[in-house]
Amino acid sequence: MKYIKYLMVSVILTEINSLSAKSPLYPDNPIKGPWLYEVQNQIPEEEIVSHGNAIQDNSIPDISAIISVPRIERKEENGNSGGEIEWGTDKLVRSGSYNLRWISLSHSSDMTNKPNYVAVLRYVTGSDYDTIFHYYSTDGINWTSWLPIWYPDGDEIWQVEVLVGRGTNPWIYTFVRSTVSGTPNDGALILRRWRADGSTGDWIWIATPGDSIGRFAVDMDENEVLYVAYLKQAGATTWNLYATRSTDQGLTWETPIWVSSGNRKDPEIAIGKGNYFYISYVVDDSIVRIGRNTNGLSGTWNFANVETDGDGEYMTSIAASRQQTPPNQTAWCLYRHYHSNTNMYDIHYAYTTDGGSNWTYGVWPPMNYAYGDVRYPWIETAFDYPYNVCVALGTTYQSFDSIITVWANAGAPNSWQDRAVINEHDATGEMPNKIALNIVLGGTTVFYRQYGSGNVWFDWWWNVGIKEIVKNVPSSYSIFSKNGYAILKFNLPYGKNLKIDIYSSSGRDINRIERYFSAGNHTLKIDLPGKGVYFFKLPDRTEKVINIK
Repeated sequence: MKYIKYLMVSVILTEINSLSAKSPLYPDNPIKGPWLYEVQNQIPEEEIVSHGNAIQDNSIPDISAIISVPRIERKEENGNSGGEIEWGTDKLVRSGSYNLRWISLSHSSDMTNKPNYVAVLRYVTGSDYDTIFHYYSTDGINWTSWLPIWYPDGDEIWQVEVLVGRGTNPWIYTFVRSTVSGTPNDGALILRRWRADGSTGDWIWIATPGDSIGRFAVDMDENEVLYVAYLKQAGATTWNLYATRSTDQGLTWETPIWVSSGNRKDPEIAIGKGNYFYISYVVDDSIVRIGRNTNGLSGTWNFANVETDGDGEYMTSIAASRQQTPPNQTAWCLYRHYHSNTNMYDIHYAYTTDGGSNWTYGVWPPMNYAYGDVRYPWIETAFDYPYNVCVALGTTYQSFDSIITVWANAGAPNSWQDRAVINEHDATGEMPNKIALNIVLGGTTVFYRQYGSGNVWFDWWWNVGIKEIVKNVPSSYSIFSKNGYAILKFNLPYGKNLKIDIYSSSGRDINRIERYFSAGNHTLKIDLPGKGVYFFKLPDRTEKVINIK
């Protein structure tokens, strides 16, 4: 059966290849270079410099270290300052097989409409191939399928991450790790870079073989310099952690830098303003270590150990300010922490305000509720957001999974605002859910998979708690009837998606208007079906309109 599978795929690929010199579906002419061969006589950077230790903040009692009865959270909750999360507003991105392994989310930082691009990894068993599905949306409501990937030098795909470049027709960078089932020393960590309009692209091998590569992490700086960190197995329990970068939009890569070696897990990276590079990872299952380089990968390194109490640490995520000029730069690191005395998991975090020279850590207040188990924390900053903030989430892992989201200002990195709960479709904690900042969609965007389902959902809301955004510029609406039409006039301080429902006097649903509106004044002319009384459900109130014509 295996050979029949390969024969069938070979025929399909031949037909596709006859239509195009390069295929976005599979790597027909990959680019490989000297960066595939790590220099063996390097010394890991963490062994060259001394390590500091983070300072623990005990000002907030850690509930999970005290209570062993998990809390269940079911309902959705708005942020403390009136966020716009509403039940029934999440948008379906894709449906189908529930065998999903990974999802990724990114958006362009400088295109006018800043479309969101998402990647969904579907895995299968048996004779079929794992597939990466891509989708994009400019308004968060309507999602369009984009160029999928299947058989990227292997029938098994383990992780996918997507980044979006700059310009009106940006590169869409899809990083993927693949292996060949049952075949040792095969597969690769691969980059597919393809133009948004589908016109051209390349496949670039970053590291090989795929079955020796573990978790990897990606990020991009304001100049579209790409960074990748990856684990490569060197022994039964030994993993080498490497980092590399590309200064030509992914076409070629620098010789990988050896960052760390030993029992290493869960690396993540972040690029702050001024080319400050941050990398977080787990050491010996019990220490979160954070490294920082002052000039990409060629400056001065500094390393700090976080949380050294001997309990388990997992799943790091790191982000740095895109606006603060170093060395006075804020960065955050979230991670999953295990309490051996109560058999509970929660989220802890560390932060720095001096560009990684010193770190402070403690329990993460937004999830300090004794959930029993939580997973996959994620934190992000953005190039295009007008305020110097991060957004972050964690997902509870229990009978009713819930996503908890917050934001924090870089000027007050330990003050978490507008805690909100999302679980309209019981977001799963079995795989990472993702969060991002996108000013076109009002602020926070969340991308998650539904528990026990192949449905993937997208949610977003306006970060009204960020006071600079709403100061003296509230939204305003007015509506009146004229010549058989309803005339709706309104002003928005920032672009956002609006949903306006129209009902008859008997309560019948007449119409719904749902789309993105830019900042400024707007006038809508809405046709009414006949004489009578109509009710318009606006974002902040309901208005009555009498049509006499």
